[in-house]
Amino acid sequence: MAITSENEGLRCEPRPACPLCGAGRDPLFTGLRDRIYSAPGAWSIRECVPCGVAWLDPLPAPEDVPRLYAGYHTHAAVPPRDPRSLRERIRRGYLRVALGYPGGNVGFGALAACVPALKDVIAGSALWLPARQGGRLLDVGCGSGTLIRAMRELGWVVQGLEPDAEAAKVAREVHGLEVHVGTLDGPEFRDTPFDALTAHHVIEHVPDPAAFLREAAARLAPGGKLVVVTPNLRSLGRRRFGAAWVHWDPPRHFMLLTRASLRIFAETAGLRVLELRTTGRAARLAWAQSRAIEREGRTGVEGIGPRWKGLAFQAWEQGRRWIGADSGEELILRAEKADAGGAGRMDARISRR
Repeated sequence: MAITSENEGLRCEPRPACPLCGAGRDPLFTGLRDRIYSAPGAWSIRECVPCGVAWLDPLPAPEDVPRLYAGYHTHAAVPPRDPRSLRERIRRGYLRVALGYPGGNVGFGALAACVPALKDVIAGSALWLPARQGGRLLDVGCGSGTLIRAMRELGWVVQGLEPDAEAAKVAREVHGLEVHVGTLDGPEFRDTPFDALTAHHVIEHVPDPAAFLREAAARLAPGGKLVVVTPNLRSLGRRRFGAAWVHWDPPRHFMLLTRASLRIFAETAGLRVLELRTTGRAARLAWAQSRAIEREGRTGVEGIGPRWKGLAFQAWEQGRRWIGADSGEELILRAEKADAGGAGRMDARISRR
């Protein structure tokens, strides 16, 4: 990266052009600040509507990125679920019915399957991965290990990769997990292919999604599955809240995608897309956080709006998805490694938006 500017002590590179087509784009928003953890800097968001990408401008230097994550939520250890609780019994029952995981009550699973709003929430707790007892799973950007701890309980042999040493320490010391400090382009795991690789709200934090997905594909065994979850640039939340939308998250979110642009990145990385859709499972939280930003300038503000409004927003967002709208708060990509000839040039795929 060519460092040519400074943003309140952060070294940066201006990024005025679309990372897909190279066209210069005017800022969509300017002067945005961190509304969650108070990292320094004032930031712009640019968007290329034809390509379906929005990106942070300027881009922080890799050496200064750790400063953006001081006090980040992935540092916290989340206590395990109570297996005796009704909520956990319903969750395990549905995972048994829908994804083949052992244990769980079939009756509870059948009951949950009758409630559409629950299905994505519960399946998402296992990242929509079918059961594979003893399968090897790598979670990239695993934070303090909450997800892979749950996947270990479901029978996976898990490892984590986390760039934040503090979060990785929590995962190792609190949960007893094998977590390496680093990023996907590092030397770890180059000779140990995985049956599944997951990246939950990670790809928006990297400057080059195409390179990230190529590295992910290289870590998969034949038939291995990749699951990516990331904010949806076309979500109802983005349209409703504009500059106050929580998922802009400057300066930590470097790039946001649409369903079409994520497909381009995945296919040019040599991945075969199995499923690519949106979900409104996290819309209530996004509504509450975005409303706090809209009203008070930052998240973490208590008492911003009644809970029922957030639930109604989530129901509306999820309902629109069921009629074919791409308005869910998150994108879900499920893919597997394609044949050697499956990768293609990025510019050859643009017309498929």
